[in-house]
Amino acid sequence: MKKLALLGAVAGLAILASGAGYAADLGTRPAYKAAPPPVAAPVPWSWSGFYIGAHIGDGWGTKEIFDSGFIDPVFAGKAISNASVTGFLGGFQAGYNYQISWVVVGIDAISASPT
Repeated sequence: MKKLALLGAVAGLAILASGAGYAADLGTRPAYKAAPPPVAAPVPWSWSGFYIGAHIGDGWGTKEIFDSGFIDPVFAGKAISNASVTGFLGGFQAGYNYQISWVVVGIDAISASPT
């Protein structure tokens, strides 16, 4: 009987020492905020509109002149002259494009100056 009383006393003391039990430690209810407003869908890409631009370039090469055999049959098909060529190109362009479904139509204006 003393063992049962001792066990009961230890159990009671353990309950008192542990403090009040909180319902699964939930605490206070969380405050829910309103849902964020929906994000608008992005506007689909379009090629319609005006544009302007510039271009610049350079080129080089060799120009060869071949005899067709009309002038001299001895040199037919052979190079009778060659020259080194170089050049610079620059200019501007402007235009307007209009997109209809997946087709793009437009007009261009180009100003180029080769040297």
